[in-house]
Amino acid sequence: MCVILCFSMCVSSTVYPHLDECKYIEGMKVAGEGGHIEKIRALRLANDAGANFDDTRFKTKLIDSFPESWDTICSICYNMTSLLEVILTLTLHGEQVL
Repeated sequence: MCVILCFSMCVSSTVYPHLDECKYIEGMKVAGEGGHIEKIRALRLANDAGANFDDTRFKTKLIDSFPESWDTICSICYNMTSLLEVILTLTLHGEQVL
């Protein structure tokens, strides 16, 4: 619910600090249509107009949006250089958890 509210706030204001408020909640879909990663990507696109929001910053925001229960997998993701690798790792972990 927070993600949906946050999305509408970001689209209307186009200020990306709201990305910090968008957090994954246990039990949510991680990836795919309607998933957390897709919602964060949509926020990035909404905020990218006139902002320099590169893959490295996005990767950090994405990893930071997961709860403490994901710390083991997230700590591995911080060392990854590829955004795609981070997304795949989070997605695979999410499929195993659910």
